[in-house]
Amino acid sequence: MRIFRKTHFWQDKRTYLELDGEMPKINERGFVEEGSLNIRIGDESGIRAAFKMNTDELRSMVDVITLFLREHDAKMMKLYAEREERREEEFKPMDLSILEPKEEKGEKRDKPKLQFYY
Repeated sequence: MRIFRKTHFWQDKRTYLELDGEMPKINERGFVEEGSLNIRIGDESGIRAAFKMNTDELRSMVDVITLFLREHDAKMMKLYAEREERREEEFKPMDLSILEPKEEKGEKRDKPKLQFYY
């Protein structure tokens, strides 16, 4: 049974990855046979490579891929954080206090009183 098929364009060719699974079954002699997964890689001209994996090999592959994805995501988060820190350093907000008039020592300025006209 087909589990997965991903088509992708690569070097002006349509390539694909296809996964077909075989569920466990009882053979003609009454023994239980383990399921497997067939992996096929091909392009427009046909299948280029095929590989059959048993469930133990698949579990191992899933574990390795999961570890890779965790490391990948951790690295991505770290790089995004570093990029954001650099961005914040480069684009610090302007200090607007330099635009305000400075008061000299001993001199106190009275704030203008608000006048309302009715």
